[in-house]
Amino acid sequence: MEDMQEVYFHGTAPPSGDPMSVGVVLVRDGDEIDRVSGVISYPGDRERAQWEALLQAMALAAKHGVRRVVFKGDSMTVINYMNGSTIGRGFESMDYYKVARKDQLRFDQSFFQWVDGDKNRTAIGLSRAALEV
Repeated sequence: MEDMQEVYFHGTAPPSGDPMSVGVVLVRDGDEIDRVSGVISYPGDRERAQWEALLQAMALAAKHGVRRVVFKGDSMTVINYMNGSTIGRGFESMDYYKVARKDQLRFDQSFFQWVDGDKNRTAIGLSRAALEV
């Protein structure tokens, strides 16, 4: 059976909300396999940017044929939603949640884990660098 892969993700949005950016890193056995970063062409807040980053993380894992994966992000809101333990459910987050649940079906096993910023430095750096273009 395939080993569990890790995908780190982070989304950033300045106070104005325009533009948002994402950073994603795929890791296999402690080695970086691929990374994605970029600017999202429509405005949004930090929470929306984190959801966009999760969707990009799922797309990157699927592109590489990953079947077992842990998605690791520093957004407690996104991780809690995906783990079914959030209290308030905003309409926008629910829309993203539905898309993410559908995308989750691409994988045999998938888990969602919160990590602090120190462990998510590469994804954070990619996301921030995308805004410095």
